[in-house]
Amino acid sequence: MSQAGHLAESGLRDNAITLLRLAEAIPPDSFPTFKGLATISLALVVAVAKFKSNRKIWANFGDHVQKTAAGLIHYICDLDKLETREAAKYKMEKVLEVLNAIQKEIYQLQRLHPLRRVVVYKKDPETIADMKKRLDAAMMSFPLAAQSDYEGRDPRRLLETILEKYGDTSQHLDANRSPVASRSVASPSQMPALVFNTSSTSDGRVTNVAGDYTVNGLDETRLGQCAQRP
Repeated sequence: MSQAGHLAESGLRDNAITLLRLAEAIPPDSFPTFKGLATISLALVVAVAKFKSNRKIWANFGDHVQKTAAGLIHYICDLDKLETREAAKYKMEKVLEVLNAIQKEIYQLQRLHPLRRVVVYKKDPETIADMKKRLDAAMMSFPLAAQSDYEGRDPRRLLETILEKYGDTSQHLDANRSPVASRSVASPSQMPALVFNTSSTSDGRVTNVAGDYTVNGLDETRLGQCAQRP
């Protein structure tokens, strides 16, 4: 990919992170499904960063979840008809159910004993492909969400529009203030970047949205050695 392409992709990722963090910070009862979508998407990005084996494909899956959630948020913002919006809210619940199931499966994998993890880590590509397939299937109800264009759209203004259309306005902090203005949300440049440090896989640490994590389990080299033992 060209430098311009990398910069464009980075800009889209920053916008997606900003949007998800803003959505995560809305009042709990203003639009629960919407808030839940943002919260679990960010949690999944953090969770996949804890894997020591197959880091790259897990990181790619986390990026896919993040982009999918952001695309869905942009999509529902552009819906105008009330009946269409009500149907979208129901369909979002189905997407949230899939994300919840995926999150539980990831946590189960990470709680495995290291020796058990040796047995299953080679199946990670199949596991990830299945998770992606289920998420994409749930997103088929939103056929244009993947085509949503983040560029040039202010995440704060977009969130305000969504809360005006879908949210419980009684939950807004102040009718004369932005529903997100009082929330302290860092700009993309201030937020911890979604950068996965794969230069070293032997010290058990990986940089992600929540900083450094000490990851339980074996790295890829030791997993391979264990798998070859009789």
